[in-house]
Amino acid sequence: ALRLERPLRRRVEISAVRTAQDVVFSAVELKAGWDGRNLISGEGSALTRMGSLVTLDFRPQTDYTAFTFEADDLGDLVATALGDKRLSGGDAFIEGVYRNGQIDATLKGEDIRVKQIPALGQVLTLASLRGLSDTLSGGGIKFDDYEFPIRYRDNYLFIRNGWAKGDALRINVWGAQDFSKQTMDYHGTLIPAYGVNAAFAGIPLIGDALTSNRGEGVLGLKYRLKGRFGTPQAEINPFSLVLPGFLRRILDEKREDPLPPVDVTSPRKS
Repeated sequence: ALRLERPLRRRVEISAVRTAQDVVFSAVELKAGWDGRNLISGEGSALTRMGSLVTLDFRPQTDYTAFTFEADDLGDLVATALGDKRLSGGDAFIEGVYRNGQIDATLKGEDIRVKQIPALGQVLTLASLRGLSDTLSGGGIKFDDYEFPIRYRDNYLFIRNGWAKGDALRINVWGAQDFSKQTMDYHGTLIPAYGVNAAFAGIPLIGDALTSNRGEGVLGLKYRLKGRFGTPQAEINPFSLVLPGFLRRILDEKREDPLPPVDVTSPRKS
C-alpha cells in the first residue's frame, strides 16, 4: 500500500486529459488533500468523450475516508478511460471507505448492456445457453440492475455476492482476481429467463423452498471461472440445475472471504 512521508495537497484544473486511443476527458477538476495515511479530503469532476459527467467526493472521518463516485454513463466512462466498448449505457454509483491501504465499496447501477466478453460467453456456451451466448456476441445482454460489493488491497480484488439481473439472465458472482499473478477464480449461479424464473420467489412457502434469498429462480446453474487472465477455464455443475434453492444456499454459506472487510471501528495506532 502507498505511504507518504508528509501530507499531500493538490488542486488541478485541466481542459482535457488524453487517454486510450486518442480520446479525452474534458473539463477535469480535482482538489484533494491526503495526510499520507488514512485521511483524504476533496472532490473532483470530469466529462467523458461524449460529455457525460463523472464526479468523485472524499470525506475524511476519524481514522478512515468515506468516498463516493458517480458516472452518468458507465459504458462511456470505460470507453473514454480504457478504449473498451464492450459496455454501453448504464449509470454507476460507488460508495465506500478507505483505510490502511484497503478499499471496501459497493458498485451499483441500472440499465447497462454488455457484449463480446469471452469469459462470460464461455460460461453461457458451456451451460448450453447458446441463445444468450449468441446475443452476447451480437447486440449484447441488457441488465436492468446490478450491484457488486468489492474489496481491494495490494492488487487483489474480491467481489462478495455481486449480481446483475435482467429479463433474459441473472448472474451471481463471488470470487477474486489477483492482478500481480494475473489469475482469477470466480463462481456463482446463472439464472436463465430470469423475468419468468424469479416469479416463483413470490409464492409463500413454496418460493422460499425452491428459490434462493439472493434472488435465484427455481432453475439455476452453478458455474466456476478459474485460471489466468485471457485463458480462464469455465466449469458448470449440471446437477445444480435440479437443486432446490435452500440447498444452493447451504452450499454458498460454506464459502470463506479471502479478504476481510475494513475495520472502521478500531482506534488509530500511533
